[in-house]
Amino acid sequence: MEYEIMILQNAQVIGMSKEIAFNNPLESGRWLKVHFDGGMAAFQQQFAVFHNEWLPSHPEFRWADNACCMEWYCGTDINSPDYQCGIMIPLAD
Repeated sequence: MEYEIMILQNAQVIGMSKEIAFNNPLESGRWLKVHFDGGMAAFQQQFAVFHNEWLPSHPEFRWADNACCMEWYCGTDINSPDYQCGIMIPLAD
């Protein structure tokens, strides 16, 4: 599973969800960015493996309490094997 650690300070997320725009600050700190390939069906399967198997076996990456993850998507054909997406989770100190 491909991942990277990111350090964020004073970051802003600006996005659009249908007609609803949002502009929310991200928490400063360490974030774990996990990459999934292979379309939306693969994303759902790989997220389950990440959440249920990979994350518990890597205690150095503990999901921060009461924190939400952020999903990211790159591409338009969600069924393409080249479709890239993933999540970012804030890490506990």
